[in-house]
Amino acid sequence: MELHRHYPADMGILAPLILNLIKLEPGSAMNIASGQLHSYLHGMGIEIMANSDNVIRCGLTVKHIDIPELLKAVSFETANSFQKSFETNTGVERIYETTAREFILSEISLRTGLDWKSGKDRSAEILLCIAGSSVINFNNAEKTFRIKKGNSVLIPSGAPVYSISGECRLFRATVPLD
Repeated sequence: MELHRHYPADMGILAPLILNLIKLEPGSAMNIASGQLHSYLHGMGIEIMANSDNVIRCGLTVKHIDIPELLKAVSFETANSFQKSFETNTGVERIYETTAREFILSEISLRTGLDWKSGKDRSAEILLCIAGSSVINFNNAEKTFRIKKGNSVLIPSGAPVYSISGECRLFRATVPLD
């Protein structure tokens, strides 16, 4: 009924009746294979995907819907989408495991007295702050950069080693070097 209130003329409101409904708890993650129909109904999530030109909408949106193209791209086989927790890397960074070779997603959670330091050899990185604020310090330079909830920043691969301090929760997306 809630979907009907938002999308009264959209037959996509029936999709939850035939799809697997999964509730993700805070800190959990889900890996969705290419070609798998998916949507979210409530809450906030960080979604990251490999380079693609096939985001095809099939309903529950005011954007363009292309059913014929969707039918060419979607897999109607049972999916092996799964809920995963994370692999702990350090005391402040959690790396989410996926089947993707194109990216790495991690969460950095800091509180006063803790900091996180980047590696020397790395690719470009995107930092998204979802809680609190932090200071980014490049190679112990006097110049720092502040990031707060709702902000994101692109760190080029050629940037010097940097550290993050403060009380914050950040997501970090990067590309593996290998």
